[in-house]
Amino acid sequence: MEIEYTCLDYYNPIEKACDLLKIVKMPLNRMRLANLQPYKNDNDLRKILTGILKDLDLSKRIEGIMPFNTNSPKYQSLLSEYIYYLEHLENHLEYNIWIDKLLAFHASNLIEEKNYIPPKQPKKKTTSGKSIKNAFYRRQTTDLFTNDTIYEYINPKTGTIIKSDNPNLCDKLNAEIEQNIKYNRARSHARKNQEKREFIRINTKPDFNKLKFKF
Repeated sequence: MEIEYTCLDYYNPIEKACDLLKIVKMPLNRMRLANLQPYKNDNDLRKILTGILKDLDLSKRIEGIMPFNTNSPKYQSLLSEYIYYLEHLENHLEYNIWIDKLLAFHASNLIEEKNYIPPKQPKKKTTSGKSIKNAFYRRQTTDLFTNDTIYEYINPKTGTIIKSDNPNLCDKLNAEIEQNIKYNRARSHARKNQEKREFIRINTKPDFNKLKFKF
């Protein structure tokens, strides 16, 4: 499926130059249609557009943290929704007014994004005896453009992330981890036994009284 864009010229306050805002036109599928906000007239659409602008506002903080940025999928999705509803206004004279509002918000968000300083996270006290489990966990996401389901398998202990279209890969990955753990334990146990035998051999003195010599 070919991706369509709405391209808008605006003044980028960070680059201090004209720039192009490319917005992906929202593909309409069953999931998208089910999540659309109902509207009957332009007044309903104005309320929806105002609500999307509020959601786009990056000056909001959650416990001091900016919830997303201008490059995040959520931001891009909100832009696509905005354009979709905007194109359904019956009063086309308002189109440029709402476009100007969107571009003003986007320019303000770029400034907010540049000046944002993440709060320092306090160091968490680690409890002895507790550690992160070496195992994969599945996280399901949806591709913004193709609407395909993507499965991410994440191991918090190692930081490994594996993307796949296989929804049942978790058991196989964890089975491989368990097999490697058992193998490493067996090797460690064998090495310790070898070191113990070697220590005894080196540090044990022969009892000459028990030795029998023939002359």
